[in-house]
Amino acid sequence: MERSFGILLVTAALGACDPAPARTLPSSPPADGRAYVAQLGCAGCHDPGDGSLSGQTTPLPGTAAYPANLTPDGETGIGDWSDDEIVRALRAGVDDQGAPLCPPMPRFASMTDSEASAIVAYLRSLVPVANAVPPSSCPPLKGDDSEADGSDGGAAIDLASPADLAAPDDLADGCAPLINEVQTAGANGASDEFVELYNPCAAAIDLGGWRLVHRSAAGAVDVTLLDLAGPIAPGGFVVCAGKAFAGKADLRYGGGLAATGGGLALRDAGGAARDSLGWGNASNPLVRGAAAAAPPSGKSLARHPDGRNSDDNAADFSVGAPTPGAGNS
Repeated sequence: MERSFGILLVTAALGACDPAPARTLPSSPPADGRAYVAQLGCAGCHDPGDGSLSGQTTPLPGTAAYPANLTPDGETGIGDWSDDEIVRALRAGVDDQGAPLCPPMPRFASMTDSEASAIVAYLRSLVPVANAVPPSSCPPLKGDDSEADGSDGGAAIDLASPADLAAPDDLADGCAPLINEVQTAGANGASDEFVELYNPCAAAIDLGGWRLVHRSAAGAVDVTLLDLAGPIAPGGFVVCAGKAFAGKADLRYGGGLAATGGGLALRDAGGAARDSLGWGNASNPLVRGAAAAAPPSGKSLARHPDGRNSDDNAADFSVGAPTPGAGNS
């Protein structure tokens, strides 16, 4: 798991990978480690397709990041890791040598001892699988000059929701990009998904430092799907797409959107939520007004017209044919 792309417990990643069904830290996690790992969606990144959580020997699209082998194999998995090292990976996002795991590995700094112990016990119970995952290469985390154990707060990032999500007027300080269209699944499976951003403003906006984050339907914690970069032109679109999306994408992440319900937020470089969307059975704080309908596979949720924003997801978004990177008629 050395420097692996570690949605150890998520995805984008959630970054993020496919959820099963979600990748955020639940407010009421199950006591059973197996159910907890399933709820957090670890298989989305770490399952090579056989249900083993033995990692990936091919990198996630557009990256040099390889999801780790989480089985207790002593040579290629986490069999030689101590319980404390596994818990440190969950809370501080570092491997057994103290090296930071690649973003978007969540840092679950607020995970309780009982929650972490349940996950450790489940991972220990897996059948060991010898699957050597190549070392990952990733850019350093912002603030990654911290001590390896995250003791100064540089590596351990508590992803609890900031108070701004409760404010109905967090767009009032100026024009900002919006989440304009979302597909949660398509013909190529659960990670055939995309999130289209739209700039309704009269000037280009630099997305450097901005983040696209995800929450499960009832999630209380952000998981970063994607660290954004580059400009978005006035009236322009940026398509952020999952690994199975066959269309043209400006930015790629692993996957992570549950079809039944979830939430997305667009956070600026200061961490403020400039836009958010909840759909389906979502009850998390990212829902604005009422949640939008859950789109069926192959359909998308979209603002009609582009940029429509009444601060009510159900009113602003409707289900229709996907138009990633193009205007919504």
